[in-house]
Amino acid sequence: MLTTREAIQKLLDNIRLGIIQDQEDKKIRASGESAKSLKSKTKEVSGNITGALTGAGYFYWQEYGRSPGTLPPVDAIKKWIKAKGIQPKDGKVDSLAWAIAMKIKKSGTKAKRNESPRLAVLDIIEAEMEASRDEIRKAMFDQFKTNTTKILKTSFE
Repeated sequence: MLTTREAIQKLLDNIRLGIIQDQEDKKIRASGESAKSLKSKTKEVSGNITGALTGAGYFYWQEYGRSPGTLPPVDAIKKWIKAKGIQPKDGKVDSLAWAIAMKIKKSGTKAKRNESPRLAVLDIIEAEMEASRDEIRKAMFDQFKTNTTKILKTSFE
């Protein structure tokens, strides 16, 4: 029997794994840094249980893409080139990173133009919440029942 906190932690862990799987399925993952950055935790304060899933800021770009307009960080593009194992013909990673940054500034990313897959974080969250709804309800009811029974037993002693 799971506690409510354990059930919520399980939900967060399943969302985390779902996001990582979606990255792999859509070949969005380069170095694995974003997947490693995903952390889930729960806490209980005054009987209220909260949970959070946190991760690197660039999950936003993996989900929504980048609009044209501003120059993206060239250093991040260099890291991406190296993580993907891309070898520029002239061997100049800096030049390639700059060219990619300028292309993104001009046209946005393929994900923004719906020309490549995007991470589906909200869909994953909704699916996992639906799948875990009964388990969380049961955990909450069981915890309520246990706490109520303890209170009643001590009240009548």
